[in-house]
Amino acid sequence: WDSFKFTGFAQVPEPATMLLLFAGAVAMLKRRRRDR
Repeated sequence: WDSFKFTGFAQVPEPATMLLLFAGAVAMLKRRRRDR
């Protein structure tokens, strides 16, 4: 992790960021299904 790029996520542990990214991906998939 580059502290310079992810200064906002520096205080958050890695597993937490992984969960946030995973949740975001699921949300994108749900939106794609709704578009269809």
